[in-house]
Amino acid sequence: MRLLVVRSEAELYVKGRASIIIKRENRFDEKHLRDIDSVLIIGSSVKISSSLPPVLSSFNIPLAIVAKNSVSIMINPIVTQYNNYRSLQYRLEPIRGLEIALEYIKSRVNGMVNILKNRKLEIPNFPDPPTPGS
Repeated sequence: MRLLVVRSEAELYVKGRASIIIKRENRFDEKHLRDIDSVLIIGSSVKISSSLPPVLSSFNIPLAIVAKNSVSIMINPIVTQYNNYRSLQYRLEPIRGLEIALEYIKSRVNGMVNILKNRKLEIPNFPDPPTPGS
């Protein structure tokens, strides 16, 4: 694992889409993203550009920031097939998207009903679901 550790007074910013520039006083170091597995920033005197976290995320590189009284760890969201389905749903016609959302909600409610049945609890009366587009 190649860990990039940045401490003391420094500035980090992105150069293009493939490298990070580390500026310390009058010295510039360039690190290619393909050579980095994770980034650790120690101290509150390190400045990072707002473009750094999204670029690191696009390369699946976690970012950890350790300051005097806090620790922050930014990791990439886990992308699942479900995320892709939801993205496709939003691109559909509004009525079709609502129909899919209704089926999703029905399945969630049915799952909750099954939990209530397993725990031998009373199942509430549910109203009829609305019709999309009405």
